Amino acid sequence: MPEKSKSLRQLLDEFETIVEWFDRDDLDIDQAISKFEEGSNLAETIKQQLATAKNKIEIVKADFAAKAAQPKE
Repeated sequence: MPEKSKSLRQLLDEFETIVEWFDRDDLDIDQAISKFEEGSNLAETIKQQLATAKNKIEIVKADFAAKAAQPKE
């Protein structure tokens, strides 16, 4: 499943799994590099989804403020 179709919760869960993997005592350097790259990609996708959510919230807030400022008839 491509990352863009995953929910923020799913991405965060995957990221947490990677972080937990790094807490192990028997790290393999090649796997660590791969996991780090995967984690970096997940972090970027999470960042993008949060920015999108923030923009949507700002639009809703602005719309609400505009409607609240309109005179009532």
